[in-house]
Amino acid sequence: MVTELQQPYDFIYTREHVTHGYVYFFGGLEVTVPGTIALCDSNKDGALDYPLVMSGTAAWESQGFSDESKYRD
Repeated sequence: MVTELQQPYDFIYTREHVTHGYVYFFGGLEVTVPGTIALCDSNKDGALDYPLVMSGTAAWESQGFSDESKYRD
């Protein structure tokens, strides 16, 4: 269980990422980096494979989420 998902979020969105597969991002108006929590379906089989809990911009960038060329949509 991802304990960070127990708080309310203002939005959720999904994108296809070349490394992480289908990614479901959770964010809030008070969160400085959109998608602080990402649930990933890396092999795109409909089952979530792993969560990523990112604590700031450096974590967001290190996972490749800030590079628009990494998205397929």
